[in-house]
Amino acid sequence: MNSSFSLDAIRLKSCKLEPDFPEWLRNQNNYSNLDISGAGISDGVPNWFWDLPPNLLNIDISNNQMKGLVPDLSSAVSLFIINSSSNCFTGQIPRLPSGLTALDLSKNLFSGPMSLICAITGPLFWYVDVSSNQLSGGLPGCWEPFHSIQMINLANNPLSGELPRSFGNFFNLKALQLSNNNFSGELPEFLKNCPHLIIIDLGGNRFTGKIQPWLGSHIPNLMILSIRSNKFYGDIPRDICLLNSLRVLDFYQNDLSGKLPPCFDNFTALVQRDYSMKETAGFAFYSAIYLGIVLVQWKGQERGYQRRLRLLKMIDFSCYKISGKIPQEIASLAELVSLNLSRNDFTSKIVENIDQMKILESLDLSRNRLFGEIPSAMAGLNFLGMLDLSNNNLSGKIPKSTQLQSFNASVYSRNAQLCGVPLPDKCPGKEQGGKKGIQEEDD
Repeated sequence: MNSSFSLDAIRLKSCKLEPDFPEWLRNQNNYSNLDISGAGISDGVPNWFWDLPPNLLNIDISNNQMKGLVPDLSSAVSLFIINSSSNCFTGQIPRLPSGLTALDLSKNLFSGPMSLICAITGPLFWYVDVSSNQLSGGLPGCWEPFHSIQMINLANNPLSGELPRSFGNFFNLKALQLSNNNFSGELPEFLKNCPHLIIIDLGGNRFTGKIQPWLGSHIPNLMILSIRSNKFYGDIPRDICLLNSLRVLDFYQNDLSGKLPPCFDNFTALVQRDYSMKETAGFAFYSAIYLGIVLVQWKGQERGYQRRLRLLKMIDFSCYKISGKIPQEIASLAELVSLNLSRNDFTSKIVENIDQMKILESLDLSRNRLFGEIPSAMAGLNFLGMLDLSNNNLSGKIPKSTQLQSFNASVYSRNAQLCGVPLPDKCPGKEQGGKKGIQEEDD
């Protein structure tokens, strides 16, 4: 197809050009912006496409099913932004333009080391997302020039080794997402030089050591802290409660022990609705700009959250060796949506004023040594959609409410002295004789 027109910008986002690569682009050599994202292209990218115009600033070919290798792009000296995410590109990360400011190669099939990212030397480089590929090996030590970096997402790759010390130079860093790799070593102390961090997601790695108090004292703006499925051990430091903007605290499946600190009422964003609403607009911005998918344990299943993450407010301390009482202060978390304290060694009653957690949707206290009656206040948890109190030492009658009786009996199982609907064991009457006792049992 011969082209008699010359375009300065090509913006065809979500326009269905499917399935072949648009041949008419071959005759366009003067555009400065190209956006053919979400265009349904499932073709191999022809070699001629990569002979990019000399004045090209931005290229967005994301959310297609494009195939092939990406060649050396270092000669595209004017190129600032590359987004080729959610395609089927293979091979190594290409050599990149030195002046790049933002790079998104996520959700492809890139493999090999990350060393070619070192070609970027521009001082304005602020965004890198190479998550969900097949990148391997350790991280290169060339991160020193990236003083403007605000977002690093390396999640879902088989990357390994310890984090380079140059990560401690990122004063402006807002999001560090390293989940589901093979990173190891202790939580590096140089991260306390990144005081503006909002998201730290280290889940699904081999990090070890103790949780450091400086997480609370030196990184005060954290909204998401996930260290799930690692090898951290020891006590949970009280300084964690200094994180009053915290919305997601996920410590699932580590080797933590000791007792929970009695300071949950310091998590202001989970206590005060006004504070939480004030934070929502800012968090919506960060979740749109900085966040990849964050994995959490939600209603008994591992799920990935991205767009709706700003609505999720959860605490997960499950699968530890935590003992002692459930702190009374935990009931003050009126904005909490999910609480998981299962598979620990708690020996106490369920907190009496649990109904203060008015919007709680998921509650898992199973596999502990909780005793006493289920507090009647639990009947006031009207939004509860997931509940598990099984494998404890609870006793007495299950409180009556539409919500609590709607769950399967397995939710209350293996509490030998627990009775009442939906369990098959009826509660004994008060032995006041006659029809009254029979009536009370039926109730």
